[in-house]
Amino acid sequence: MIVAHTNHKTPRDPWFDGGAVDSWPIFALGIHRLTAGASAAIVTGWQYTRHKEDKGPTKEMVLEDQNIEKNENGELLSSYLRGGSTLQRADDALSRKTQLAYDRIVSSPQAREATRIWEVRSIQIHALYLHAMWLHSLSGAEDIVIPYLSYFSELREMQEYSFSTFLEVAKREASRLPLAPLA
Repeated sequence: MIVAHTNHKTPRDPWFDGGAVDSWPIFALGIHRLTAGASAAIVTGWQYTRHKEDKGPTKEMVLEDQNIEKNENGELLSSYLRGGSTLQRADDALSRKTQLAYDRIVSSPQAREATRIWEVRSIQIHALYLHAMWLHSLSGAEDIVIPYLSYFSELREMQEYSFSTFLEVAKREASRLPLAPLA
């Protein structure tokens, strides 16, 4: 069973009024924090899918950036939504792939289990150009992911993987990057 998120805000945009809305948080994981795993991922924004009632069964996606600023102790200083130029609709390839991955993860056998509680998320490792829908268990089961942007043969787009496999491949690929030492 998938639980709804209660701590998000719907974008205030004239395009967005009306219709049903699905939403999920976007988590970012830096390559320098891969060894810490899922607990090191931070919420950087929200993705929204709007089902337009006036155009039949079509779906359109809008992506809204949410900037989160914290001090050196990790305390929240401010959080605000940016609108306008950050909005995207489902007419581009990445939005279509995101929507397809979302549809697949919410219809997966794990998501339909009545005895387990899941939360839909998106996980992004920007330095690797690796993005996936993430079905996070709130009841102790193993998380699963479905990549929708991946350049790695071990993580094919639209295929289901355990979160641990996803992280192992990401760690291996990150170790191959020519990075300057962190100071």
